This record gives sequence, C-alpha cells and structure tokens, in this order.
Amino acid sequence: MNRWKLYNEIRNTRTLKRWVIEGLNLSGLDFSDVDCEGSKFIRCNLQGADFSRSNLCEAAFQRCRLSETKFESANIKGTKFISCKKLSTDQIVFLTDKGAVFEKTQGLEPAPITGVVLLALALLLAAYFALPSSKPTTGDIPANLKPIPDDACGEMTPEACLAKGKEALEAKAYDKAESLLNSLRSRGHENVEVIFYLARLYIETNQLKKAKPFVEQVITMKPEPLYDLPSRQYLAQIYYQTGLHDKADEELLSLYTKYEADHAISRDIVYLQATLYWQGGEYEKALATCQRLLKLSDKEQIPEVELMIGLIFRDSGRPLQAKEKFQSLIRNTLTPTDVANNARINLANAALSEGDIIAAERLFRDAVESSADPGQCNELATRISTSLTAAGKQEHAKELLTYVIGKFPNEIKLNSSRIALASIKLTEGKKEEARQLFDWVCRKPSNQDQGRWACEMSEEIAKQINAGKITTKP
Repeated sequence: MNRWKLYNEIRNTRTLKRWVIEGLNLSGLDFSDVDCEGSKFIRCNLQGADFSRSNLCEAAFQRCRLSETKFESANIKGTKFISCKKLSTDQIVFLTDKGAVFEKTQGLEPAPITGVVLLALALLLAAYFALPSSKPTTGDIPANLKPIPDDACGEMTPEACLAKGKEALEAKAYDKAESLLNSLRSRGHENVEVIFYLARLYIETNQLKKAKPFVEQVITMKPEPLYDLPSRQYLAQIYYQTGLHDKADEELLSLYTKYEADHAISRDIVYLQATLYWQGGEYEKALATCQRLLKLSDKEQIPEVELMIGLIFRDSGRPLQAKEKFQSLIRNTLTPTDVANNARINLANAALSEGDIIAAERLFRDAVESSADPGQCNELATRISTSLTAAGKQEHAKELLTYVIGKFPNEIKLNSSRIALASIKLTEGKKEEARQLFDWVCRKPSNQDQGRWACEMSEEIAKQINAGKITTKP
C-alpha cells in the first residue's frame, strides 16, 4: 500500500470501509465525502488532510500527526484518537463535542499516553486560563515571557528589525516573524509593540497557550487603544475557544462598555461575539447577535452580516434557509464582490452535495471569473473534478482543473488541483506532464510535507521515464 494506490481507491470508489492504513505520509490528502467507517489509521502523517463530511464512525487514529487536519461536518461518532500528535486544544474540544472518544482501545497498539490524558491536559489548560492574573501591572516582563536567545536581527537597528518582523507577520511568514521579534526581546527591546505582535502571531497560528501571557502582558501595560482593543479581543477569543464562554462574554461586555461611544469599535466587538458564537456551535445565540449587528451596520456592511447568517443556517442544518440567503446576496447589486463570491462557492458546494454537478460547475466558474479566493476555488475544483471522474467524465475533470490552474497560474493555494491533475495525467500515461506538475508543487509547496512528497513523486516519475518503464501508476 502506498499513497497513490490509496488516492486512486478514494478517487474511484469514495470508500475505505474497515481499511487498516499504517505508516503512510498522507499529508494534504483529500478524504472529504469518503466513507471511512471502521478504518484504522496507524502512525500516519495526516497533517493538513481533509476529512470534511467524511464518515469516520467507529474509525480509529493511533499515533497519527493531525496538525491542521480538517474534520468539519464529518461523522465522528465513536471515532477513537489514541496518542495522536499535534492535536490542538480546539481540535480536542471540537472532536469531543461531536462524539469522538479519547481512550486506549483494545486491539490497537498500546500507547504510552492516551487520548484521555490529552483531554485532561486540555481541561487543565482551560482551568489555568480561568485563574485571575497575578502578573505585575508595572510593565515588567514575567518569568514565563523570558525571550529565547535569538540573533535574527543581526546588524539591524531595533526599529528596522521591528519593521521586518511586522512585514513578515503581514506576509504570514510566521517563523521569520517570531525569530525577529524574539531577537528584539533577547536584546532587551520588550516594549508594547514587540509583545503585542508576538501575541498576534500566536493568535493567528492558533497557539493559544503561548498567546495568553503575551496578551495579558500587553493589557497590564495599559497601552493606547491601538493595542488595548485588539489585545482584549484576543483575550475574549482565547477564553471562548478554550471553553470559558462566560468569561469571554464578560470580557466582551466590559470592552463594549469601555468603547460604546465609538460606533465603529462597538460594532466590531458585537461582530466578534457573533463570530465566536457561530464558530462555537451556539447557533441561536449567533443568530440573535447577528440581528443586533444588523442594527449597528450601514447599508454597505449589511451584506457581510447576511453572509454570516447564511453560514450559520448552513452549519446548523438549515440548508433551504441558507440557500435563500446566499441567492439573495448574489442578486443584490450592493453586495461586494468578495461576499457574492463566497455565496456562490457555498451554493456550489450545496449543489454538489445534492448531486447537481452542472449547477455546481456553473457557480464555480462564475466565482472564478469574479476573482474569488483561490483557496476556496481550489477546494471546490478538486471536489467537482472528483465527482466528474466518478461519473466517468475524466476528460471534463481534466479540463476543469486545467482551467482553474490557468486562472491562478502562480498561486500555491491551487496545489491540490495541480496534484489532482497530475494523477489524471498519470492514468493517461502522460508522465512528463505529471512530473512537471509535481515539480511545480515541489518548488512552491503549501507546507513542508506537501513539498517533500511532491519532490519524491517528481523524482520517481523522472526515474521511470529515464528507465523507459511502461508502468503509469506510482
């Protein structure tokens, strides 16, 4: 068994019922809508893999790497997680709420640390977050914020190094930004800007445990609103995402009271509260908060709130109401292009789930032509191409993937589409064309695991070409 045999099985049958898959690098692989009931994944790298809408009932993951693995709308009732690596607190809380089981399971390999322990650690972390801060209010840096020695700033002035760190953060080059900011701290430059941007970095990379002390330190420095406001919003976000919903509400109420006179800021606070309710699955609270938000919005802002309402309907199992909301947004001439495209993408996904490939493709192409988000286009393109291939329309699938890649020729977010197109090329015996696609992903990967695997595929195909082999499957 190797990755490509597994990929072809998924593409051809959309089922992996009761499979045992062990020791494979499956990073970034698309398992969405696949029936994996009763399957076992043992010591697999599943970083960035997508199990959205898949059936994982009674499946098991043991000693797997699950960083950034997606489980949205998957059936995970009774799914077991045993000693898996890189599980975030948010993942544990989400999976537990949806029916996953964290425990040592008979019949699988023994593991030194069970999922129960991981869950206990997550709950201890939430309890720690609930404790009142004992940090000084003088601006002194607590012991747990001591910087790691780093000389990334080199000969730069502190101002230049901070500017480079902020630039890297804006470009989402998080490792570089962290190194530069910690370099400043190791040299004693621990002002509110440096601490704030480190807090923001850890929030954006979902490292809540790391973010919290930095967020709290910014607040104790009593900074200007430019740093105080987002820091307190971050704190509310941390509270909510670690299960401390009441503390999150208290923080947002306090923040709203403080900035109530500023209409734009108070609206942003209500928007954040609606978002947290929605993402936390408290859909009725989210809808009620959206109604409040509509009253605080001007006519240009209303479409984005209507979009959130549509997404809440979608996620709370009200597809007809969601569809009506998305359609009204597309018809509304005041709807901003990005909001309308988001509505098109959601309608296309709904159509695809209903088996209407024609409607899904029409909406998809409308979104692409309107310059929709490349990441959303990539995900939808791979779903549609998979459905087309399953329906015996491989040539149509190939044309669609070629079309979307051509629209975003230099966009790494299209790498999954490039990989899907490469697999079709391989089945057609067009090895050099497949190798070129893998080579592109190898040179410009979305993540290290994807790059490493794409490089291996490119090299393997090149060897086959040079050896004059007839085999088309890796």
